[in-house]
Formats: sequence, C-alpha cells, structure tokens
Amino acid sequence: MRLGQFITLSVFCRVVALVIALVLSACANAPRFNTTDKVLQSGVAASFALDYTQTRKIVRDGLERNPLMGRCGGHVQVEGADCTAVMSPEVYFLGVFAVHTAVMHALPRPWRNAAQGLTIGVQSRSIERNYQAGYGFTF
Repeated sequence: MRLGQFITLSVFCRVVALVIALVLSACANAPRFNTTDKVLQSGVAASFALDYTQTRKIVRDGLERNPLMGRCGGHVQVEGADCTAVMSPEVYFLGVFAVHTAVMHALPRPWRNAAQGLTIGVQSRSIERNYQAGYGFTF
C-alpha cells in the first residue's frame, strides 16, 4: 500500500493549514529572521526551485517516487505507469516551502540554522540524484 492511497489533496490541505496555524501561533514569541536566517532560507527556496524544475520532467515520464505526488504528479497518463496523483508538483513544492518557512520561524535560532542547513543538504542530494538520472534544469 502507498501513502498516496490514504491521503487526498483535501486532507493534505487541511493538515497543512492546521500545521501553519499552530506554527504561526508559536511564532509570536519567536525571534525574527536575521541575515543568516534569510540567506539560509533563500538557499532552501533555491533548492526547492531546482528540485521542482527536475520534478516536472520526472512526473511527465511517470517516474516520480514521492507518494504525495504519485508517479505522474497530476499530469497526463503515462502508458504502463500507475498515475494515481494526489497533487501536482506545483502544489507540493509551494505547500512544503510554506510549511518549512513557518516551522523555521517557530524554531529557536540554533535549531533553525541547523534545520535549514539539513534541508539544503537533503535537497542537494536529491537534485544531484535527479541530475545523474538525466534530469537537468529548464526554466
């Protein structure tokens, strides 16, 4: 069984909205982003943007592994691929970035910088794997 069989877009959006509401309520006492936080969060945004450009091609080929997007990510059916799509790459990456930013606002500074660096590292590895598989960048 796949995660995408149990989570619909409606449920996902409700969960994202709840997480954002809870995190934003915690942000009232959180320190604001300083220059380091802004630079690191810009790096997170850039890594999501690069991954998104690759993911658009991957879902068109029906090879996406993310269970929230499904193999085809809401795009046209690919012959021989199980294209049960839960959400498109556009919705996925915007939602993940919004939740990530909200969570970073709620974290204390030392943990915030560590989490941002970890996200950039994980995204970099994903981008590298996609690139090695033949998925470059198209803007």
